Amino acid sequence: MTQKLTIPLLAIGGDACLGGFVGESMKLVAENVQSASIDRCGHFVADERPDTLLEQLLPFLFASVV
Repeated sequence: MTQKLTIPLLAIGGDACLGGFVGESMKLVAENVQSASIDRCGHFVADERPDTLLEQLLPFLFASVV
């Protein structure tokens, strides 16, 4: 890859699986990265902590369309 992504990117990981590593690895390929590590969560964030996922996802999506 010769150029990083410039679009906003949200990287979310469960703390019992990859946690903050998801965001750190995305910084290798994108310039504008927001990241979150969801507590008490493993690999399947949407199944294990859907309310917490939405708390992270909705503001990110709303900011992207405004």
